[in-house]
Amino acid sequence: MKRINSTWSLVAIALLLAACSGPSYQKTAGGMPYQLFPGKDTQIAKTGDYIKVNLLQQINDSVYFSTGNKIPLYIPVGPQSQPYDISELWTKLHIGDSVVATQMMDTFIKRMPAGNLPPQFKNGDRIITKFKVLGIFTNDSLKRLDIVTGK
Repeated sequence: MKRINSTWSLVAIALLLAACSGPSYQKTAGGMPYQLFPGKDTQIAKTGDYIKVNLLQQINDSVYFSTGNKIPLYIPVGPQSQPYDISELWTKLHIGDSVVATQMMDTFIKRMPAGNLPPQFKNGDRIITKFKVLGIFTNDSLKRLDIVTGK
């Protein structure tokens, strides 16, 4: 009986540890941790494209900015990205991909000249950015057509 209880205890502990391991994060070249939830589409964003996203950005647990899943953003994919910024991910994304990125305010404070950050941001704050890629447009005309038709 003791052997059975010990076995069940070990199984329960193993399951608990497996459940607590949390999400698997990757890091961009600039050091920003993110988690990618891939979509099924194969079209990938390239420099010069526009990506259509729904976006939610939080500072700690407070919403800082949100498209509200109603009015998407159209973001141009530029030839260069900023280190430790979500722009590092643009050319890795496909339609349907979702991303959760976490940035520490301490890193921004170290990299920015004094006084360039708003005073409400403090050491220890965490910026959480969540977005889903709704579309990729190869030129401005296609982007404008999508805006007009609202699809």
